[in-house]
Amino acid sequence: MQNKDWDGFRSPRVRLIIGGMLLFSLFAFHLFFVHQNLTTTFDDAYMFLRYAENALAGHGIAWNPDGVQTYGATSLLYLGLVIVGRGLFPLAEASAILVVTSSVLGLAALALMVFVLGRVAVSEFFRKNFFILPVFLAILFFLSPDYLFHATSGMDTTLAMLCNTLVIFAALNWAARENTGSLLMLIAAAYASFLARPDDLIYAVVFPALYGLFFLRENRVKKVFQFGMGLAAVLAIDTAVKYVVFGDPLPLPFYAKTAGYDDGYAGAGRWNPVAYLFDFLGLMFPFIFIAMISVSKHTRRLAAVFFIPVLVTFTYFFSVTQIMGFGARYYFPSVPFFVIGAWMLFDRRLEQARFAEVLRSPLRIAVVVLAALILFLPPVGALLEAAYERTFIPTPRVYESEFAQGFETELPELGWWQSISAVSAICEKLPAGTKVGLSEYGLVGARCVHIHIIDPLGLHDPFFAHNGFSSIEFFNREPDLIWFPHPDYTHIISSIQDDLRFRENYEYYPAVFDYGIAIRKDAAAYDDILMSVQRVWEETYPGLGLDDFRFHLP
Repeated sequence: MQNKDWDGFRSPRVRLIIGGMLLFSLFAFHLFFVHQNLTTTFDDAYMFLRYAENALAGHGIAWNPDGVQTYGATSLLYLGLVIVGRGLFPLAEASAILVVTSSVLGLAALALMVFVLGRVAVSEFFRKNFFILPVFLAILFFLSPDYLFHATSGMDTTLAMLCNTLVIFAALNWAARENTGSLLMLIAAAYASFLARPDDLIYAVVFPALYGLFFLRENRVKKVFQFGMGLAAVLAIDTAVKYVVFGDPLPLPFYAKTAGYDDGYAGAGRWNPVAYLFDFLGLMFPFIFIAMISVSKHTRRLAAVFFIPVLVTFTYFFSVTQIMGFGARYYFPSVPFFVIGAWMLFDRRLEQARFAEVLRSPLRIAVVVLAALILFLPPVGALLEAAYERTFIPTPRVYESEFAQGFETELPELGWWQSISAVSAICEKLPAGTKVGLSEYGLVGARCVHIHIIDPLGLHDPFFAHNGFSSIEFFNREPDLIWFPHPDYTHIISSIQDDLRFRENYEYYPAVFDYGIAIRKDAAAYDDILMSVQRVWEETYPGLGLDDFRFHLP
């Protein structure tokens, strides 16, 4: 009787039903998690909403309502989706639009990976037991804190993951069909990947080129050359259009986040690329394991095609400061190369040998165990992180204002998000056109589209992006209200504090709302600004008097 029961369990129909129930349960859990996290605290995500609001108001792709076209949104494709979402649901909670968009794109990426692998499966084992793949992916990703973080962050990360999957799908289709239609589809997918995240261009160029050189049937070099020239033509047109519209071919964060751009930035060590890389490789370890045990002399070219683009891109990431790189955000768009690459290698290996034979390699098992030790032993990772920081992250030059030593305050620290929320509440009540200088401007910008934001970091300001911060330029713009940048930006802070116009023209409240604020004395909206600051001050610091914390500038 027991044998019959076991035989029933082993039948494809029963396993499919059990797998379907498990998959449905995991999917329901994912939807519940998204529903419970419709408010994102990823401040950068709200920048897309500010651009979307200005676009829908007829200002084009503009950071401020003055209509100056600004290439500050890293992902123009994601911005387009947010604009559509905001236009279709104008009354929806702003954060919910971001979260739903990123979560739907993540699900689409995972579904497309399964679809691609279903089309290319060749082994009998894989085709008969294909249900294992979606269940495996659902268990790994829907229960992963990193994936859930990206799915609800409201950022473009999941879009980049989806577009890279499209590139893989289009390249495989191109090699299978070798016609003009499939080539045009590949060029379109590669361009979409570039629009999703400009650094994805490495994936979009290197992967199709290698796959074509290795797996096209005839005229390989010629056809790869046609792909390269076609994509180059599209990118040339893209560059010309962006020069005309924005004056820049690349998004402003490309310049502002280059390592060493911001003199005096004290937070570089906090965004350690080795730490984020280890986090990501830990999540990808099941696929690394599958790939390592599956590589053979017959599949090594396939392994090279999938993982060389990853290696090149990851190397590039070490040249940028990965600010706000939580959850290995920069590395996460490479997920499709690990998932599809590993399972295709496994599938081809199973076509050549039985499942048990794949595991009969002591050397491979030893290598995998060694990799696991490196990835999962915290002391090893911490040691490599510290070594990288000591060797490659220079000790920053920390600037300090001449009179900063005199700042003393007993104000309680609010914390990053509470401070942002407080300043956004202040700005909501300011008159339209009020000029506000600040660095944490995602939520503030989305809630207060009517104000003019001066960005000292250069992420949305061409002058500062190309020239670095200048207090002369900053005060030439006459900000009415300044919420000082995060303390890590020591050069920007000290330059503002030491400027003569700051000392003569501003009332300064150090450490208020954590970073300190200043109000221009002759601002046209001075009374409105002070009234709004006073109102939020009383809600945030009950029982304390605002004027008691005013610093009298020398």
